[in-house]
Amino acid sequence: MFKPLLILLLSFILLLTLPTATLAQKSTNKVSKSDEDTLARADYLFNEGRYSLAIPILLRLSTKYPTSSAINELLGLCYIYKPDEHEKAISYLEKVQLNEAQNPRIMYHMAEAYALVYKFDEAIAYYKKYSEQQGNTKDATLVNQRIDRCKNGKEFLKKPVNVIISNLGSTINTEDGEYVPVISADESMMTYTYRGKKSQGGLMNEKYEPDPDGEYYEDIYITYRVGNNWTDPEPIGSSINTLGHDASIALSPDGQNLFVYKNSPADMGDIYMSSLSGADWGVAVKLKGDVNTNKYWEGSASISPDGNTLYFVSERSGGYGGRDIYKAELQFDGSWSNIQNLGADINTKEDEDAPFIHQDGKILHFSSTGHNSIGGYDIFQTVLQKNGTWSKPTNLGYPINTSDDDKYYVITADGKTAYYSSAKIGGYGNQDIYKITPGLQNYKSILFLCKGVTTYNDKPVQAKLEVRLADTKAPFGKFKSNSKSGKYLTSLPSNNSYDLVFTYNEKTLIRNINTMNIDSFVEMVIDIAFYSDSMQTLIDKAKADNAEKLALEKKLTKNDPKNIAGDLKTYTYDRFLKEYGDTKVEGLIFKVQIAAYRLPDNFNYNKLVGLGQVEKGNFDDKISRFTIGGQFSTLREADEFKKKVVKRGTTDAFVTAIMNNKRVYLKEVFATYGKENVK
Repeated sequence: MFKPLLILLLSFILLLTLPTATLAQKSTNKVSKSDEDTLARADYLFNEGRYSLAIPILLRLSTKYPTSSAINELLGLCYIYKPDEHEKAISYLEKVQLNEAQNPRIMYHMAEAYALVYKFDEAIAYYKKYSEQQGNTKDATLVNQRIDRCKNGKEFLKKPVNVIISNLGSTINTEDGEYVPVISADESMMTYTYRGKKSQGGLMNEKYEPDPDGEYYEDIYITYRVGNNWTDPEPIGSSINTLGHDASIALSPDGQNLFVYKNSPADMGDIYMSSLSGADWGVAVKLKGDVNTNKYWEGSASISPDGNTLYFVSERSGGYGGRDIYKAELQFDGSWSNIQNLGADINTKEDEDAPFIHQDGKILHFSSTGHNSIGGYDIFQTVLQKNGTWSKPTNLGYPINTSDDDKYYVITADGKTAYYSSAKIGGYGNQDIYKITPGLQNYKSILFLCKGVTTYNDKPVQAKLEVRLADTKAPFGKFKSNSKSGKYLTSLPSNNSYDLVFTYNEKTLIRNINTMNIDSFVEMVIDIAFYSDSMQTLIDKAKADNAEKLALEKKLTKNDPKNIAGDLKTYTYDRFLKEYGDTKVEGLIFKVQIAAYRLPDNFNYNKLVGLGQVEKGNFDDKISRFTIGGQFSTLREADEFKKKVVKRGTTDAFVTAIMNNKRVYLKEVFATYGKENVK
């Protein structure tokens, strides 16, 4: 059998005794010969992991044979493995227990079922009964592990994490499986893995031939965020999606490369990469270097913000358990090598999977069945220390983690939102994608997210972007903008000064970003405009003319007693601040202006980093005005914020008044409305 990315890990119970063996022992005595084929069909579907198809068959048989231990046990097992209906398992297993009260296999089933619905005390009691029946066997270690998980679960339920978990809704989720969400740093795009009726090729066997008894194979879907909503998802395209298993697992820092999991009869599963050209994703190519192996499975990955380190999961020999998390370094020829295991602080003798390195390059989330897991895979968080070691992983707690598998936790750059896949009760069926707010737990995102559009003569183009450390000129990372939209995106960790070197058509533009003073998440839009020599000559002339006009405007503003926009501490402004500083007028807002251009150019925001979002506004006079910090409802609030801006070195910042998207004079506003109309 192929090995898809999403594996509903069979519990230890299937190692103890296979359901087929149960049927072979009991079905001939309990079920008529005419129904044996039907029961065998349900048994086959169960062993293929297709529980949703097995359950209706078994329910029909259960109506006909309500006391059949074989049917009830298989129904109970189906519900144990169908994540959104665990609670139904207990009633069917109890019917089996009436006939086989001392059967250790049934005791173990009951323990598993109770643990999945958070009845941990009952689960522990059944695990202990099972151990007593089995005696000192090789199963004791695994049973003790299950008991420890129940004890962990009891503790986490006492102190639930204060988060909001919401299903993304029917636009994304269906009755089939949606999982492994992958998001861009600015949360504008999401890819995810789908498995169900819409899968390319439909039901197929291992030779990719149509087969009603076959399985659905994984495809990648893509959706875009517009406002607070996600667009209708679409298949990512035939260049990536094939008849086999195709799953999205990671996105490069600039959003231009998608890491994909694929497998075929020739391997156990490997990591590939597809590059975005305009709006089209190219054919996925297997990673060069030492990440993939011939004998072992590799299937989860995440890439650092500089694009130089790949965190991935492998079942290769020499690790601490079945699956371990490793890291690889990017080489000059585009290959990946220098493979290193993340060590015993992260990896356990159990399985680790689904790593996600945050855009700050310091915080790593991953899933594990070891550490202090509640049940199955739990999501853990660890932070890279200054000495290069990882902190002790902490469990994200309940309700983020459940008694079932919880994996593929990804977080936005600002840390406000996370996405993951889960099969919670109340979903649309099978695995669904959920949103968690806040995404970062007990950790603050300190990061500078820089994005914008690169243009040549005002048309979008693909430009190269090399980020360097400003002091040493050491390379940080190499990126590029999109060839169709011109959009670029890069995440810059704190405590450094960076030079962003944009190159197009042998022309170079450099922008400096200083993150030394930031203490929170900062997102800034910086558009990069390249021009031909002839166009640049026209622009330079226009700038000179514009400078003269702005100087005249500033002079008139300063001398106009009606106008408070050119705040140079004139008598008029101080008087308005004293008399009307705390008043409000409906529709009137205040902003702090820091720059104005008739032909907008790039503005150096470094000394203002951390004070708020910079916005560009255009008014009737066609002059682009740049403001910072959003809008204020009173003049005094705006004035206090302006003082912070001036303190940072932008001494010519001033407060401007806006009503109905038009710049206005305060005197005009209060003369029109009067004191009796202000509040």
